[in-house]
Amino acid sequence: MNDIKTKCPQFPALIDPFGRTLNYLRIAVTGRCNLRCSYCMPPEGVPFLAHEQIMRFEEILRVVQLMLANGLKKVRITGGEPLIRKGVIPFLQELRQLSPQLKIHLTTNGLLLADYLSDLEAFHLNGINISLDTLNPVKFEKNYASEWFSQSLAGIATGAEKPDIFRTEHGRATRPE
Repeated sequence: MNDIKTKCPQFPALIDPFGRTLNYLRIAVTGRCNLRCSYCMPPEGVPFLAHEQIMRFEEILRVVQLMLANGLKKVRITGGEPLIRKGVIPFLQELRQLSPQLKIHLTTNGLLLADYLSDLEAFHLNGINISLDTLNPVKFEKNYASEWFSQSLAGIATGAEKPDIFRTEHGRATRPE
C-alpha cells in the first residue's frame, strides 16, 4: 500500500479507505451527445463547457500515464457520446500505445459505431458497450428522431460482427416490458 503512495505521491487517492488499490478509470471525453435523453438533456438544454475548459487529450494521456505507474488496469471511455469528440480516434490509438496490457473499453449510444468500428477494432479495444434506453422502436422514436433508432440498430448489427470486442448492456428501460 505505501509502495503505491511513494511511486506517485500526487495521487494518494489511489488507495481507498479500506486499503484497496483503485485500478479503474472512467474518462468522459465530452459532455456532448447526439441524442437528447431527458435525464441528460432537458428541453431547455444545458450550458456546454467552453473549449478551453475541456481537458485536452494530451492532458488525459498524462493522467493515464501517471496512473499506469500506480496500478491502473482498465479505462472506460464515455461521454456524452465519445465518438462525436473531434480527434477521439487518434486519442484512442495513443491511449493503446501507452500500454498494450491496459484494458480499454468504450461506451457509446451506437449511432456512429458503424462509421468507426474498423478504426476501433484496429487498435484492439477490449470492449465496446452500447447503452440504450429502450429497444422498443415506438418508445425510442417518441424520445428521439425516428432515423436514430435504425441508425443505432445498424451500429449494433455492425458491432455484432465483432463479438471479441462488442458487448451490449441494458438497464431497466430495455428489459422486456
